[in-house]
Amino acid sequence: MTEIASFKYLSVRTGPDDVSFRCPDIMSQLHPKAVKSGRRLFVKAMAKRLGPKSGRDELADAMDTLAILDHRIAAIIEAPLTGGQVERALAISGKERRRWTKDGRLPTCAKSVSGRSAKLFSLPLYDVERIAGHAADLASIERWRVQDALDLALATERG
Repeated sequence: MTEIASFKYLSVRTGPDDVSFRCPDIMSQLHPKAVKSGRRLFVKAMAKRLGPKSGRDELADAMDTLAILDHRIAAIIEAPLTGGQVERALAISGKERRRWTKDGRLPTCAKSVSGRSAKLFSLPLYDVERIAGHAADLASIERWRVQDALDLALATERG
């Protein structure tokens, strides 16, 4: 396989009979449906263009398409995460996420205001890089759980 393009979030390799598409592991972990869909669309669109007998214009068009795809992947990867995405990425419960957000262990980066009727509500959004750091160090999550259990035991003992 020969690497023919490398962008911020994806790399493309081509061989005699196929083209492969790679994106960051965190993208696969946090946005599995987007990766599957993007990979399918990419392979379908690029397989014919990036063969070993492609002409110069076809390769230039393919590189332009890859740059657009990389930009779209960047928008997905760099977008703040919702609470549900954080829960799935860290394998935590909603109760843990809310408690840790409230006490500052999981800081938010923004809020999204939403509502279907006259009643509006806000949803916390989380920074992708911080969550990726916690996902890489799941021992910190376990330490938080142990600390919460100790705090609960002390509170029960006192009260």
